[in-house]
Amino acid sequence: MYYTLGYQSIIESINKAITPYYNYNNFIKKHSIFTHIPKQKNPLITSYEGALPFCCSHLMSLERHFTNNPEKINKMINSNIFYEWLNKLETHNEIHNLVNKIIKIVIVNKLYSYTNGTTENAIGLASIDFKDNFNHQDFLELIFHQLTHMILFIDDISHTHMKKNDKLISVDVEGVKSIFDDKKFPIYTLFHSYIVGVEVLIFRKEFFGEESSSIYHGKTDRIIKICQKMSISIENNISYFSNRSIYIFKKSKELINKLTDEEIIK
Repeated sequence: MYYTLGYQSIIESINKAITPYYNYNNFIKKHSIFTHIPKQKNPLITSYEGALPFCCSHLMSLERHFTNNPEKINKMINSNIFYEWLNKLETHNEIHNLVNKIIKIVIVNKLYSYTNGTTENAIGLASIDFKDNFNHQDFLELIFHQLTHMILFIDDISHTHMKKNDKLISVDVEGVKSIFDDKKFPIYTLFHSYIVGVEVLIFRKEFFGEESSSIYHGKTDRIIKICQKMSISIENNISYFSNRSIYIFKKSKELINKLTDEEIIK
């Protein structure tokens, strides 16, 4: 969303969403799962256990998905390695500001079974299943990945992306595997995945170079191909989307088309 809409548009969307609550912290207490919010200015980076005091009921409902961190991950948390990586975003002031404003807790913890990194009822809470072979690029791409989801959730509150009853309509995406039982994608989940994919591509190009690759997201050409296939499915079902989400979709298509045109020129 940062590259699709720009910083000022995101701030305006946040301000519209939080207006009835006076500030962002009050907003996420209403729309998210926090009972307490960390007082620090940047996100609290911690384990599953470390996040329990702030959203205990929510995390206890997900307890079966988490397992114990290996000693290596706990050492990285305790020695502030992840903060050192996060601080690399200081070179891009606007993205750094959005991370600090929107994300309140980053859980770095091994998963026993899959659960979402963030959801619409957990705005401000990001969870990362940090694998042994991940590095700082994986971490920062995943932070930006979760940030983009959260911005989309907030924008949906401010502007409405589609009717609530339509969000779970299942659609096919030719050539793309789905984790869902029917092998299809809920249409709003598909929209999120597509926008996140496009945003991560531009983020990668800006921070690491488009020739770089991460373990989690894979190679750049792989992400482009998946986004293009998702785009076709979204276009085939565009009638379900609002004017706002159609606008976001069209802007994102301009970004990925520009990126692929640059690849062809090379």
